[in-house]
Amino acid sequence: MKKFIIMSFLSLVYISSALAAEDENLGKVVSIGKIGSTACMIKIEGAIFPNTCPTATYQQSYFDCTTPEGKVFLSIGLSAYMSGKTVRMGTTSCSNYGSSVANLASLLLE
Repeated sequence: MKKFIIMSFLSLVYISSALAAEDENLGKVVSIGKIGSTACMIKIEGAIFPNTCPTATYQQSYFDCTTPEGKVFLSIGLSAYMSGKTVRMGTTSCSNYGSSVANLASLLLE
């Protein structure tokens, strides 16, 4: 069982890095919520990658929370929010202004 858990964790880390997100933002989860029937949003404040979001002080990212990957993102986001831990959020685009386009590529606890 222990070996299975370790292998699962390593697989998740490998998969998230293989997705090659354009930006990686480091910060604290300040809000998390559901929009409509399938979309979820996580908002972090902290060190926001400047290339695609040059004036942003936060990153708000969207994902489908009904998929297995989305449920993992939701679980990690809620855990980080409740514990106050920092997360590393990989995104494929800047999405600070209410766009509901899925752009969350990876979410890791620091």
